[in-house]
Amino acid sequence: MREGFGELYITGGEPFVHPQIAAMIEYACDRLPTVVLTNAMLFTGRRRAELERLAGRPGLTLQSSIDGAHAVTHDRWRGAGSWRRAIDGLRLAAELGLPLRVAMTQTPDNGGEVEELRGLLGTLGITGDAFAVRPLVARGFAADATATGAIEVSEAVMVPELTITADGAHWHPVGADVGSSPDFLLARGEVSLADAKRLVIERFLALRQADGSLPDAFRCAV
Repeated sequence: MREGFGELYITGGEPFVHPQIAAMIEYACDRLPTVVLTNAMLFTGRRRAELERLAGRPGLTLQSSIDGAHAVTHDRWRGAGSWRRAIDGLRLAAELGLPLRVAMTQTPDNGGEVEELRGLLGTLGITGDAFAVRPLVARGFAADATATGAIEVSEAVMVPELTITADGAHWHPVGADVGSSPDFLLARGEVSLADAKRLVIERFLALRQADGSLPDAFRCAV
């Protein structure tokens, strides 16, 4: 909060694999509005109890990805059986009263299913701005932009969303993988939020100077 951050996203991998995730989410929610990005497929046993513990907590939202109105469409990109498990997990979370959001990533297979998926999610209380359709980007498994119709992204055309992982600090969660997106890495290893914020601001300003949208500094002192 001292650094002026207004919202926190917790992602992974899958956050609910971590044995202390419920306590970590509670800690985060007490300080900032928090969104947990989850595949919603693990909400059984201990994790169901954790969901019940988090239900009704102010400032918490769960967000998941559903890439089609039908299992065959989603599973082609996310893995066999994942659509059914994700929908069941979202239904459980909705029954517990947890605020939910869903993003659908555009693929060559799901272009005609947006409204059908919107209707399905509406039955779970996911309506309006809680459902978003986002483009497929040419990173990771979708790196072949020509074959998939994915869009090219870079730090020069993206507003930064500072992302911290075990590898270090990154420009954006889309590129928060050193293997597929080394160009988005700001610093390796353990980096404080204050230092990461400074690095992302410095790079943003350098990019704006490079593209001419920010004037060069006039230095009175040499």
